[in-house]
Amino acid sequence: MSIGVALSASAHPRVEDLLLDADAAMYRAKAQGRARSVVFDPSLRERAPHLFELEGELRHALVREEFRVHYLPIVDVASGRIQGLEALIRWAHPTRGLIAPEHFVPFAEETGLMVPIGRWLMGQAGREFQSWRGAAPERLTLSVNLSSRQLEHSDLLENIEGVLAEHSLEAQDLILELTENTLQNGEHAGRMAQLRDRGLRLSMDDFGTGSCSLNSLLRSQFDCLKIDRSLFTGGAPRGQQPELVRTILSLARDLGTQVVAEGVETAEQFGFLRELGCAAAQGFYFSPPVDSAGARSLLERTGSW
Repeated sequence: MSIGVALSASAHPRVEDLLLDADAAMYRAKAQGRARSVVFDPSLRERAPHLFELEGELRHALVREEFRVHYLPIVDVASGRIQGLEALIRWAHPTRGLIAPEHFVPFAEETGLMVPIGRWLMGQAGREFQSWRGAAPERLTLSVNLSSRQLEHSDLLENIEGVLAEHSLEAQDLILELTENTLQNGEHAGRMAQLRDRGLRLSMDDFGTGSCSLNSLLRSQFDCLKIDRSLFTGGAPRGQQPELVRTILSLARDLGTQVVAEGVETAEQFGFLRELGCAAAQGFYFSPPVDSAGARSLLERTGSW
């Protein structure tokens, strides 16, 4: 919960003005992360209208179906063939063009709008995935990011079951990606167990950047660990980075967990992962995120990386 605090003062002739200041402080708390509190500062008054406007625009975007799904291929390192695709949300704003998720998803998460947006994303991705999956020579998987707010929602499993049934998908076709921070909330453990019991696979996204304990990792039984792109940024792994990657791969082997390396940008990085026996990778070396038509084209291409 994010809390905004506004102190009463003679400068506020109306109670409504005090509530507006509290709202402005609350939005600043949301921007700083979960479970924060902020005391109102006059400088926040100028920012508050923008946040109210953003929330309204996101609500209209859902009604007007302005969101789009782009796909990032996940490549089998040994064969160089595409083994799956990750679905990524984009906002096709009518005046500002295509907006990346980092500019609206955190705010949507805090306001609760990520629940209906995430529900739309999963349904649309399932529909598009089913339409072109036959173009792949081998069986594919579809990875979808799941936010903490979505995980907390009571009808999550029902929604997922609906998507699987509507688009003739099996539970093993879908991989749900969660962040390390999800494990810090003990209430999520039961929901994650429900998802696993249904046969759905769980993947830990951005592994290596959070504060996940080994004990939490063992209890959660993830099917996949995705090595954060920060270990590859700026060229080939350097310094202690290769050892960190080796350690993660060794840990994953002991746990019987697959590893996907994120953010691969060069042939040198790809070769490094091959040498270490990393199972899969994704990044701009293979392809940037593409729309549904682009995903079909990637699956129809001949050859491998």
